[in-house]
Amino acid sequence: MITRRRAVIQVIACSALLHATQRAWPQATATVRRIGLLVSGAEKSAATQQGAAKFREALQRAGWDEARNLAIEWRFAEGRDERLPALADELVRANVEVIVASSNAAIGAAIAATRRAARALPIVMYAAWEPVEAGFIASFARPGGNVTGTTAAPHELNGKVYELLKATVPAARRVAVLQDASFVTALAGSYTKTARDAASALGIDLWPFAVRRPDEWPMLFERIAANGVDALMVEYGPLVRNHYAEIASFAIKRKLPAIGPEAQFARAGGLLYYGPDAEELLPRTVSYIDRILRGARPADLPVEMPTRYLTTINLRTARAIGHTIPQSVLLRADEVIE
Repeated sequence: MITRRRAVIQVIACSALLHATQRAWPQATATVRRIGLLVSGAEKSAATQQGAAKFREALQRAGWDEARNLAIEWRFAEGRDERLPALADELVRANVEVIVASSNAAIGAAIAATRRAARALPIVMYAAWEPVEAGFIASFARPGGNVTGTTAAPHELNGKVYELLKATVPAARRVAVLQDASFVTALAGSYTKTARDAASALGIDLWPFAVRRPDEWPMLFERIAANGVDALMVEYGPLVRNHYAEIASFAIKRKLPAIGPEAQFARAGGLLYYGPDAEELLPRTVSYIDRILRGARPADLPVEMPTRYLTTINLRTARAIGHTIPQSVLLRADEVIE
């Protein structure tokens, strides 16, 4: 009887040990996959830090965790796009399985690096601008090659952005356009033309001011202030993105209503934002990484555009510059910063 009891206990113990081992085994032997992030912006900027945190959260929701089965190689150009080719080459040599590129300059650098290495390394675009015109993909439905991902708003959005600015500041006639010089070059053509056409139809004259280096900001702010503009339009670009707080502070000091290219700009002190919802676009970008790591080919994954747009209004800034937001505009807001 005692022998039988001991035998039963041993069987139960062995069964429990086997079950525990089976549960632990996949974690112990999990393959760690490697992806690379090629970012034009500055590593320490608030916008970049917020984006990186949300990117990691989206990866975790998709089942990819740096503590378990994923390694991320980060490369930051610090607003100097001339550094991107060398950084892209580093990622290729690091044997990452996917490169995620967060600007047109970064996407172009990643494509060139994979060609130099003669490797069809998958590239996932995050919020690319005009990827067909830029030559990154053949079409949205059939991207072809080794590139896919998400795009930013189409250039037709310019009309709605300027309509919002005019509705918010009806007296606006002269509008300064703050641009990242490298990004302007990349977007020359249809994007610039639609911006001018949209503004002209609303009786707005655009005064472009381009920044090329971080040390140019004080001089650029002086030039904008000297031109007696009625409002400030801030366009997207890595160098601009690194300095949202400074730009917003300048606009408040000069009592200029300012509309920016991301919700982060309004949260940093800008007056307005209208455009794609980044909270939606980021997880959709991560879904491409997930599918590729699980065996999908970039050429078979259609490129996606934003489907949800937001209006963000900073009422605290409106009070600081002495501007009253029309009720018709407030009613459109998805996010109001008090």
